[in-house]
Amino acid sequence: MPLAHPSTNLLPVFNALPGATLLLSPDWVIVAASDDYLAATLAEREAIIGEFIFDAFPDNPLTPEANAVANVRASLEQVLATRQPHDMAPQHYDVPDRAHPGRFVERHWLPRHTPVLDAAGEVEYIIQSVQDITASRVAAQRLRESRASEQAAHAEAAYHRHELQHFLEVAPVAVALYQGPEHRVEFANATTLAIWGRTREAVLHRPVFEVMPEAATPEVLAIFERVFTLGQPHLASEQASIIFRHGRQETVYWNMVFEPQRGPDGRVKGIFTVGTEVTEQVRARQQVEQLNQALETRVQARTAELRESEARFRIMADAAPNQVWAVHPDGSIRYTNRAFLDFVGLETEQQYSATGWGPYLHPDERELAQATLVEAIAQRRPYVLEHRMRRYDGQYRWLLAQGAPSFLAGGELYGYVGSAIDITELKLANEQLRRTNADLDNFIYTASHDLKAPIANIEGLLTLLREELPPAVAAHETIGPTLVRMLDSVERFKRTLDHLTAVSKLQKEHAPSLSAVDLAAVVEDVRLDLAPLLRETNAELRVHLDGLPAVAFAEKNLRSIVYNLLSNALKYHHPDRRPHVDVRGHQRVGFTVLEVHDNGLGIAAHQLPKLFTMFQRFHDHVEGSGVGLYMVKRMVENAGGRVEVHSQLGAGTTFFVHLPLAESNQG
Repeated sequence: MPLAHPSTNLLPVFNALPGATLLLSPDWVIVAASDDYLAATLAEREAIIGEFIFDAFPDNPLTPEANAVANVRASLEQVLATRQPHDMAPQHYDVPDRAHPGRFVERHWLPRHTPVLDAAGEVEYIIQSVQDITASRVAAQRLRESRASEQAAHAEAAYHRHELQHFLEVAPVAVALYQGPEHRVEFANATTLAIWGRTREAVLHRPVFEVMPEAATPEVLAIFERVFTLGQPHLASEQASIIFRHGRQETVYWNMVFEPQRGPDGRVKGIFTVGTEVTEQVRARQQVEQLNQALETRVQARTAELRESEARFRIMADAAPNQVWAVHPDGSIRYTNRAFLDFVGLETEQQYSATGWGPYLHPDERELAQATLVEAIAQRRPYVLEHRMRRYDGQYRWLLAQGAPSFLAGGELYGYVGSAIDITELKLANEQLRRTNADLDNFIYTASHDLKAPIANIEGLLTLLREELPPAVAAHETIGPTLVRMLDSVERFKRTLDHLTAVSKLQKEHAPSLSAVDLAAVVEDVRLDLAPLLRETNAELRVHLDGLPAVAFAEKNLRSIVYNLLSNALKYHHPDRRPHVDVRGHQRVGFTVLEVHDNGLGIAAHQLPKLFTMFQRFHDHVEGSGVGLYMVKRMVENAGGRVEVHSQLGAGTTFFVHLPLAESNQG
């Protein structure tokens, strides 16, 4: 006989019972559902009452491994067979998303099935009660995934650190790292140790000027102090330093980069240096300069004894280790020294004079070298040129050639004298240094990219923790503000990673994809984006860009440039007057010049040279990262343009951005 439904007077009571409960007939048709059950399963009572339970709550086809329907069916069958309650293990059983048919919402449950027996002891109903454990299961899974990702990230970071350290160790340039105000040596590669003439054990963890007191000259000490105290990089070209090696004290010269190293709190904790010793080149140039000066003085002072002076010059030149030459005003060869003849593999000057230098020049630089000499002679000015020349063994070597005019006492041009030194090894070292810098950029980009996932996980866990904490705990005077500060720190770290990634990408973008871009359309697009800020600051923005031709630029980069300049003009407005921003443009040969004028705070004259420096900020009353103008300058220069700025403190600032014209507009 058909099963009677429970009294209609009892259904409201069942529906209002606390907890998520479902009342089923023995054939598993839904008879009633509590309000908590409907809320937990996103269902409506009218939609599921009278439905077969597995029609109302089917399996999620995207999670076949859960076996939700099969597991619940087995539990219900066990209750019917044994007439005893059955507690199920935790189940992954997603529920339909009623607002989006065909979709499911993730749910994890702890179900229990309890039989309701009639007077004869038969199952009259089955009560399904469930506890929603989704949050704890998802949090546990995310925690496991976060730990796995963090371990993988740590392992990869360790690998990259090892690879970078190995690369720096074998690099042909001098690399060192100093820590603390005492500048203790934390790292010195093999090249550095060889130059210092010290072992690693003798220098590691000791103050560098204790290890090498001879190097503690006032100028060198001032550089270390300035970089560590002010946190500003320093580029030293041909920096003199005193070292003790090969059993004696000597003065050496360096091309060096001093880079401040910062800790997590942003404070400078050390100095990283990369250097190339250029002592030989400096001494060679000094010798050539002295030789040229001596030659010039002797030629002008003793015109009457010209032959004798030339003979003495030949003696000095033949004794010089560098290539020395002299030409007549028409460019024909007057003299070449022994070092020059040995380099090209000739015995006499006459052999070289018969051919000239053309056959020995590299084909790629032959036209440039000859044109440079002819132009210098015509204008009677010195010149410096790097070019390749074929050595006696057939190998092309890079030379640094310098020439200067020589005049007779009456001012008549006597000819040109010059010298050349072999800089092949120096160029190779510089190329290696550029590759080192590229690898460092790649490491920064990789590290910032790989840190994003752990930071996102930490942010998720902090958010989940704040949501899961009891209200009384979350409102505690210490815990609540601490969570807010932790989330703020995570947000700042994310912005720093984004800035590092953007800068690293920009530094690699030496040849961006260019297209013909309508400047006026880009400015109008940015104006619409800045409409809220324009209203907030009550600013007046005037745009006059009619009739300008298209520019050759990457559209996304041009939009970023315009956005940075206009938003800065609004953010740094003067508090005592309404902001006025004028955007104009005009044409110059090969360029469209974008002008952005404002009447804002302005910039002091002594600050202008640092305006485009990365992380440089002059006003801290508004939020900013200090990389916007750095990126503007890099994007413009990468596209072949340039940026100029004029400013007066308290009056306003004007930017002039030279944007290359598209080829169709070149004329």
